[in-house]
Amino acid sequence: MDVLAGVVNRLKDISQGLDAFLDDVSEKYQSSKENDDQPSKKCFIKILLQLEKESKIEIDISQDNLKGILLNMFLRGVDTSSITLEWAMTQLMKNPTKLKKAQEEVRRVVGKKSKVNEDDIDQMVYLNCVVKGTLRLHPLLPFLFR
Repeated sequence: MDVLAGVVNRLKDISQGLDAFLDDVSEKYQSSKENDDQPSKKCFIKILLQLEKESKIEIDISQDNLKGILLNMFLRGVDTSSITLEWAMTQLMKNPTKLKKAQEEVRRVVGKKSKVNEDDIDQMVYLNCVVKGTLRLHPLLPFLFR
């Protein structure tokens, strides 16, 4: 039935697109690892590739290994962000006055712009406190180990 509905073909297309994206990202990391020797500009993947190059780790990081690490990093970031947002919204829904205060701050800082930028985030002090309070009440650590 899934074949008739096109679900299987759609999943294959998505899988191929994701694989191509991860190939592109991992190739960019591998091609830039020789060009970037500034420690302050290195991220986890670049440090890992550098350690492999210097034979300081015992494993060989293949293209598939690198793609797996990248996929895990992308998915974990989405997972933890969505969990935090769910808890924050739950807490705000239970406290309507705090929800109203957070909404007013966002409307005041962002205004009629269609996108929020980093400068806006720095100005949203109350919303930052909401996020920190959410993480204090509902720490993500238990969810990270599956």
